[in-house]
Amino acid sequence: MKSNNKNNTLKKFSRNNLENALLEFKNIIYPKLDSKEKESLNNLHKKLIENVVNFVVIGQFKRGKSTFINTLLGEKILPTGVIPLTSIITIVKFSEVLFAKVFFNNNTSSEIKISELSSYIAEKENPKNVKNVKYILIGHPSEILKKGMVFVDTPGVGSLHIDNTKVTNEYISKIDAAIFITSTDPALSEVEISFLESVLNITDKVFIVINKIDYLNEKEIEEFRKYTDAQLSSHFKNKPVKIFYVSAKDAFNAKLNKDFSKFLKSGFADLEKNIVNYFENEKENILFDSIKRQLIELINGIEISLELEIKSLLLPLDNLKQKTILLNDSLSSIQKDETEFIKKIKNENKIILNNAHDTIYELKSNVIKEIENELKEFAKRNKSIKFSEFKTKSEQLFKELIRNKIENIRIIIENEIKQKSSYLYQEILDKFNNKINEIYRITSEIFDFKLKEMHIEVEYSFPVQFEYITYDFKLMFNFDKSLFSFFLPSEKRNNIFLNKLLNRIEFTVNYNLGYITDSIERKLEKNLINYNNNLKEKINELIDKIIFILNNVKKLKEREKLKYDSIIQTLTSKIEKINTLKEDLLNNP
Repeated sequence: MKSNNKNNTLKKFSRNNLENALLEFKNIIYPKLDSKEKESLNNLHKKLIENVVNFVVIGQFKRGKSTFINTLLGEKILPTGVIPLTSIITIVKFSEVLFAKVFFNNNTSSEIKISELSSYIAEKENPKNVKNVKYILIGHPSEILKKGMVFVDTPGVGSLHIDNTKVTNEYISKIDAAIFITSTDPALSEVEISFLESVLNITDKVFIVINKIDYLNEKEIEEFRKYTDAQLSSHFKNKPVKIFYVSAKDAFNAKLNKDFSKFLKSGFADLEKNIVNYFENEKENILFDSIKRQLIELINGIEISLELEIKSLLLPLDNLKQKTILLNDSLSSIQKDETEFIKKIKNENKIILNNAHDTIYELKSNVIKEIENELKEFAKRNKSIKFSEFKTKSEQLFKELIRNKIENIRIIIENEIKQKSSYLYQEILDKFNNKINEIYRITSEIFDFKLKEMHIEVEYSFPVQFEYITYDFKLMFNFDKSLFSFFLPSEKRNNIFLNKLLNRIEFTVNYNLGYITDSIERKLEKNLINYNNNLKEKINELIDKIIFILNNVKKLKEREKLKYDSIIQTLTSKIEKINTLKEDLLNNP
């Protein structure tokens, strides 16, 4: 009982404690922060004052994230479609009046109509973010947003567009709570489980939503539920997760039509109720835990900078210059040309691609035969129907068969490449983590102070997803209408048309499979190189910061011929204060 009272007392004063901690850290260290760190600290303070919790909606692309948010809002606000649409972070918060505002990277902003959202959000209309959009803010009068809940729609990881995955990964560290969307088509992949694991390492406040159960019948749903529950339980034994099975599409339509029974059946009512209850009961804990976590990360980063500055100030100027030259030489060797490594990655990529080509070749003949047999069976069952009806139905069947059979091959190839390429991504990540620790080791040795090992985590994504080529059958089959209309019986015309379809199978299958292999070759290698470059950016940022500190100290020493006891004492005091602050944050619930 005593323990409970103590915890209640701590929680009662935690908002004041946290605000004081933010202000104290700001007073101690603000001039020493770079622009990015200052922005992060200011945003944390703003978040606490505004008392809002960000529920970040994440997952691979085309799992239904935008539809999910539209369903919560009860109307179509965010654009949805059959190709990856969201390429920009989109924040949805409460407002009495519906509005949309675009914020650009040059610190300007512009109000837009809701109907114009896709012009800025969609990859097709804003490729690689050529419009330089930082994020989009939408204000909406939904009841679910009224008490401070904010939904953040993120670009899907794993799309063709590496920039989308990068944007989402950069936002992960800012998560207060997460809603992870996956679906039944296909089932949860190893890449998604890896991505989910990285999120759970940041926060345990995660809802897992399995969308698109409308694709399955009741028996299939039950089997799928057992399989997915077991899969998640085996991966996350010590991390209890909340799993919900829904059809966002059915729920959205039910809300529009005010059909409560269908809304219940969609599974969305239970999910929505759980999210709202969780938010109302745990709002302060979610918010405070997130702010504390991010503040501790800031403290850890600045602590290293202060230690380095103190050690530099303690050195005589000539000694400092020598050590800086030595450090520069060491860092240059770390940044040396990586031609050999990139060449190695490309060669291993080629092996993976060649294996994929072999698999496609093995599967292709079976697919052609299956399509041929199904078309013949259709023709046999419908040989006497009118030609116009036969033509329409057989064309539709042909398209469906091509799409479904090639989709099956795509899934097989995708899983094969995911499995075989994941070690390449891990190899790149391991290499850069080794580099970071080498930078810290060299800096520690040269300037005689101890640094903890650090690791960077950048999620990789599988880049291949396809649209299937459909054909204009009017162009494909240019019949002599007078001949077919007046002289041949329906059964004969049907048979001729069937033969033309059969003759078209191999070409159509080859065309689509060629499209797949071309996408793999272009995108997979590009994604690996970009992943490598993203990590390299982080290395360069770290090196630039170290050199910046050393150059500043050098300039100070060259300009001021005085003792630095008072400066060192001030910096040492700052380190002691932020360490005390960090201990308070870690120990205070």
